[in-house]
Amino acid sequence: MVGGQVAVSGGNILGTTSGALDFPLISARATSSQNKYNLLATVQRMARFDYVTIGNSYVNGGSTGYGGTMSTFVAAIKSNSSVNTKVGMYTIADTIVQPTPNYPDYYTNETAANNWILYQVGTSGTKTPNYYNGSYWGQNITTYVPNDGSGMKVCDSWMKYIYHYHVVGDQGGTYQSGDYSTQIDIIDQDNLFLQIVQGGETAVNTPSGTGTADYTRDGTSDYQQIVGPPSGATISQAQRDGLALGVNWIRNNASVKFYGNLAGWGDTTQSLNNQHFGGTNVTGIDGIVQGGLCEWTFGVSYAMETRLGFSTTKTNVQFVRNHIDTGAPLSLGGGYDATGYDYTDHTNAWRAARYQFCFTLQANQYFTPALISSPYTSGNYDITALIWLDEFAINAGTNTAVSEANFTQGMKYLGQPIDPEWTVLGNGVYARRYVKGADTWVVFCNPKANGSQTFNIGTYFAGKQFQRFNGSQDSTSNDGSTVSSLTMPDRSGWIGRLV
Repeated sequence: MVGGQVAVSGGNILGTTSGALDFPLISARATSSQNKYNLLATVQRMARFDYVTIGNSYVNGGSTGYGGTMSTFVAAIKSNSSVNTKVGMYTIADTIVQPTPNYPDYYTNETAANNWILYQVGTSGTKTPNYYNGSYWGQNITTYVPNDGSGMKVCDSWMKYIYHYHVVGDQGGTYQSGDYSTQIDIIDQDNLFLQIVQGGETAVNTPSGTGTADYTRDGTSDYQQIVGPPSGATISQAQRDGLALGVNWIRNNASVKFYGNLAGWGDTTQSLNNQHFGGTNVTGIDGIVQGGLCEWTFGVSYAMETRLGFSTTKTNVQFVRNHIDTGAPLSLGGGYDATGYDYTDHTNAWRAARYQFCFTLQANQYFTPALISSPYTSGNYDITALIWLDEFAINAGTNTAVSEANFTQGMKYLGQPIDPEWTVLGNGVYARRYVKGADTWVVFCNPKANGSQTFNIGTYFAGKQFQRFNGSQDSTSNDGSTVSSLTMPDRSGWIGRLV
């Protein structure tokens, strides 16, 4: 293989314009209600990630955050960070939490006042429950809704509100004075779906029925139109146009970046309870999102890699990168349990977790893991429950994985890649070299369905051997030995030095 310094697309984290950052790049979602934002230990853990999203469980809870306010909480994350941690604020536009909205003044002054609620039929009567959680009402984020008094629709109005509520701190109304920080870097919006998914619980459970959502507000349920042409495409376009209003409001008016959950982008098979939300039609939102997460790329039963395999997942990840802002960072979401198992592999300790991480390094992206557990059908975004991998931090001097508490002794050990993304060996195994100082590291990834592969290191790296590091999670495999050949099981990954 011939190396050469390459441009690292996506290496600049979320809004920075300086040189590319060293790898590994790891991020985390801390958006579940279990997160204990009032604890210093939580702050210190968040500070070990390059990027962390805090959840709307913090909303109206400024006094429960570490230091008493969101401002002191976010400042504490940044002051404890050795990796220049960026902080995002989670939000979502397509649901209104009931019976008590998280943001009551927004609901009263915007959603209710402009009748932006998604109804089963028409513009009044029975409200449509959210497709994912029936205790939430749907909000009609398409462009079919009327403008408010300032000419805005749902998503741009919502972005303006969230920005002033959580970043600027001048929203007013029932605004909680402790719930903002001018050091927030990103507004992180969930559910940037390319196709309509909001059919309501009735439609979800009986997809052959009449449906329970009227996006067009014309008195006729749209569900049957959504699942088949031509009206489904039209309504989905109205949703993308609505989402774009919010993205562009942030781009044109805010000091933060817009980051979105891009699950399903590029995936023409992705569906949830018989409702498709992915696809390849990005008209209206193409190239404007400033960073993103491909949630559940790996790990759970419905993850992209679980359902579609290695090659299609690789293609879909590249599709996403091609249709967000040029050079914008992307995170690949994964999940594993306390033994490193996932849905596909729950018999070989730590193999699945390493594979997910090594896949992400081949793709040149951030890795966003979550804790999952058997039967691997959901994940936990409690950051304190997340399992730290040996491969996240290795002390090059001692060739030993360091504990999370001492991660500064081994952080960013890989440095910069010198091989292009997805450099493949002749046996179908992917290998990418990274250089930091005098050390050359190599990340191997043997794809799912490629079978077990045995090969000599010198065949591909003349005069070199592979040096394993000393690990604690899998000390049998990561035993510090130097070997001239490797046997890689199907769907596995390794990280070590070339010596």
